[in-house]
Amino acid sequence: MEIVSIFAAVEGSLLTVLYDEYDNGDKGYPLHELTRLIDNWTDPIYLKEFFTKHENDLKNGFWGEITIQEAIERTIAEADALEARLYEIAEKGKTDKIEHLSGLFKPLHNKKATRAVELEASKVYGPGKQSWLRIYAIRIETNVFVISGGAIKLTANMQGRTHTLLELDKLEITKQFLIDNSLVDKEDFDFTEYIPE
Repeated sequence: MEIVSIFAAVEGSLLTVLYDEYDNGDKGYPLHELTRLIDNWTDPIYLKEFFTKHENDLKNGFWGEITIQEAIERTIAEADALEARLYEIAEKGKTDKIEHLSGLFKPLHNKKATRAVELEASKVYGPGKQSWLRIYAIRIETNVFVISGGAIKLTANMQGRTHTLLELDKLEITKQFLIDNSLVDKEDFDFTEYIPE
């Protein structure tokens, strides 16, 4: 997996990775991670395949009694709400000192942060009380994050499933890409919006 580029999802605030491996052929152009995630999470066909494949995890009791159809409907609703909230807070955070992306994203490992960590792996949850949606990112500063990917997380640990392990790898690849290309401050980014050709 290789990062092709990093593009702005919200100018001056929210960035997202474009990997060389995700060439969503039905669209005719590559999709950056944020668009790819939201497209998948709002696609009933994709979700039916996902929840069918991971039905044992879905029905392991942690999420209560839920059918695949209910899971699909819940995911679509939460994905739409999460996307709207992400864009809203990214815009607000450009001028608001209280409401910004650092209030939305939490450290990847559930620990209390005593200070800001450089290029910290972070996550944001979907809006439901117990949401399985996760968007993963690297924190650059208070209102600047680089989205590396996301997952529907049905198990307690990321290490337990291939699709969540992939997201841990993508976080590390993104962090290393940022370090290797000296992209550690807001001023280091171009913030060019991705426009497919």
